Amino acid sequence: MRRHLQISGITTTCRKERGKLSIERNDRRNRIHPMLGQLIQLASLSLRDPKYGAVKVLKHRVPLQAAIELAAVVVILGSILSSLFFQLTAASEEAEQLNLFRNPLIFTAIQGAVLCVIVLATYLIGQMVGGNGNLKETLVLMVWLQFIMLLYQFVQIFASMVIPVLDGLLTIVSIVLFFWLFANFVAVLHGFKSAFKVLIGTMMSMAAIIMGVLTLYAAFGTV
Repeated sequence: MRRHLQISGITTTCRKERGKLSIERNDRRNRIHPMLGQLIQLASLSLRDPKYGAVKVLKHRVPLQAAIELAAVVVILGSILSSLFFQLTAASEEAEQLNLFRNPLIFTAIQGAVLCVIVLATYLIGQMVGGNGNLKETLVLMVWLQFIMLLYQFVQIFASMVIPVLDGLLTIVSIVLFFWLFANFVAVLHGFKSAFKVLIGTMMSMAAIIMGVLTLYAAFGTV
């Protein structure tokens, strides 16, 4: 009888534990689904009204540690998607020439470095011309920009697989979209009034950076 009661007690305990685990899993799913929905809604808002979307993102006051972790996640996902997109769309000759797309680790490191350069350049150049944004806010908005471009990349990959002819057009749209969102986000970040002036300044800064890199390359290359 005691044995039977012990077994019955153990069975009841196991059922309770299973019930708790099931409730915890459901709670996690319920938390994840609304969060994902909110992110997509905020991304949609940022596409319709980039400045207001940037303001909403900054109002969340994301901690620096969380922003760094989100940056790592976005970079990893972005490198995986970019490698997949290149493998699906590139010709065999191009795939052989650019082996870095076949190595996700190298490509992830490159994308991480590019994001760091963008964040630092956006912050420092903005400060030089009278902007008032700080480094954490710059990181948050640049990560948010990368997240939106990540969503666009999903659409681009799907559309390129269904209608390959659209690949070139979608690439041009992605470039225009990136710079338009970037200009509006920076205008909000640093308190600039005109996103168009920010866009012009971005182009000039990029040209100056490229010229500087080419000059250094030429100088050291001739040594």
